[in-house]
Amino acid sequence: MLWKRRCSLIFSQDVGRFRDVVNLSRNFRDNILAATVNGSVVHTCPRSAARWTLPLVGWIKGNFDGAVGGPHRMAAAGGVLRGGTGEWLFGFSRSLGSCSIIVAELWAVFDLLLHAWRLGFCKVELETDNSLVAEILGRSLALNSNALVSDLKAMIGRRWEVRITHILHEVNRVAKGLASLARGKPRGNGIILFLL
Repeated sequence: MLWKRRCSLIFSQDVGRFRDVVNLSRNFRDNILAATVNGSVVHTCPRSAARWTLPLVGWIKGNFDGAVGGPHRMAAAGGVLRGGTGEWLFGFSRSLGSCSIIVAELWAVFDLLLHAWRLGFCKVELETDNSLVAEILGRSLALNSNALVSDLKAMIGRRWEVRITHILHEVNRVAKGLASLARGKPRGNGIILFLL
């Protein structure tokens, strides 16, 4: 259907239809996200209504993201922990050097969980806009031999409750901004923000 519309745009030169193709593509993407993934249903909402929500009572919420770009594909990780009223508990941004987006996001999870544990929280919900990262940290056996994934699964298995939820990109703006702060900086450089 998209190919047919593309050809129609080219051969009829109807510029007004471009917006229709973009909207149709977004609807397809949203429908795919709403499909069943590994037996659990991923719920989505209209993009215009997508916004960050407070954690459940007694829980804290962490959002994280990775960023990779530039000529040398430099990576960075960023994240934020927020409390029951949305208050900022902890935030960070750090450069990772050269690595994939998946590895950058896994390092972001590691940093958030490490600080949540050190701060004494026992119920943590992590939100990611990367469904593959959510799958890797869930029941998937993908990358189980990777040391970082192994450490993360051991950390998640400690005496606390950790949930990982997939969200829309629009809901993860704060974490995206934090991750982009350190991209391109020398490896290991970063910013840690506490407001406890």
